[in-house]
Amino acid sequence: MTEATSTNRSSDVLIVGGGLDGLSAAAHAAPTGASITVLEKARELGRRGSTQNRDGFLLNQGRHALDPRSETSFHRRVDYRNKVVIVTGASSGIGLVTARAFAARGATVMCVARRETLLKKLVKECRDSSPETTYLCGDLGERAFAERVVDKTVERFGRVDVLVNNAAVSKHKEIYHSSIEEAEWVMRVNYLSPVWLSFTAIPYMLRAGGGTIVNVSSMGGRIPPPREALYAASKSALSAFSEGALADLEGSGIHVALVLPGAIDTEIWDKEDEPVGFIGKKYPPELVTDAILDAIENRRAEVIVPRFAPGLLAARFLQTFFPSFLRRAVARTHPSQPDVIARARARAENGKRLGDLSEG
Repeated sequence: MTEATSTNRSSDVLIVGGGLDGLSAAAHAAPTGASITVLEKARELGRRGSTQNRDGFLLNQGRHALDPRSETSFHRRVDYRNKVVIVTGASSGIGLVTARAFAARGATVMCVARRETLLKKLVKECRDSSPETTYLCGDLGERAFAERVVDKTVERFGRVDVLVNNAAVSKHKEIYHSSIEEAEWVMRVNYLSPVWLSFTAIPYMLRAGGGTIVNVSSMGGRIPPPREALYAASKSALSAFSEGALADLEGSGIHVALVLPGAIDTEIWDKEDEPVGFIGKKYPPELVTDAILDAIENRRAEVIVPRFAPGLLAARFLQTFFPSFLRRAVARTHPSQPDVIARARARAENGKRLGDLSEG
């Protein structure tokens, strides 16, 4: 069995499976250079129990052994005690579960979000295992606050080892009903705030000799769903920034990882501006937390969550080999109704801009 060339990072993408899963994995592997044969051998190592891969990392026995049925792959042993972690969007969903996970592992967590009541509740819970965990409350769409988050963390704890850029706002809305102000707001929170946080954290990480930045993007940035043009654009920008920063920071000791969730069951679905046409399965946020830990502990460049969701695998396959078919299929899943287009045309003829829904 052929093995991939050893580097200072493990395989970029971890996908294991046969049949349609294997076919879709192969489709994804071709453009990224990941090796399916290595993954099959890793699975074999997982069955044998604890051993070492070619880079010398210990593959854990028990629940952390690589199991094709599990979302959690093999992990390097990482001691999070005395580590300082910033988690944004920590008041609910993925951020909440992730902050708890780091605190449970002994890390000191700076929890960041806008809802102070929920942050206080989270911090109280986390302090049972992480006494110094605390929070900062504010709007990450404001550059000054985003930069202050990192500066205040280092001022208080002396370092920042891990930055998890998870905070985001959704924008599910007809493009005919969307305004440029909404576009700017989505980009500020979903794309610019991770950039501001990262740019502030990188000098501190350089002084410390290294660190990890994990950007939680979305598969929607790769395959935009209907009504998600603004959200998808912000997540696509974040994905491109992550991949570029990973290359630019090579050799610095700073690792940048990209996590791409599919449909995750969080409160974001209850906050959409317009009805959502998605009727598929939604997965628990714990899977994304597992992916974040996997990306840190195995220095992965990219992790897709969930790894074995048939819809995501099929979409990736179609995107690679039949992109025109996929575009048509997505457009037809939730098309704009003729009356919506007619009203938008009438507003345009009256000199209205997008997002101006006033009559006359």
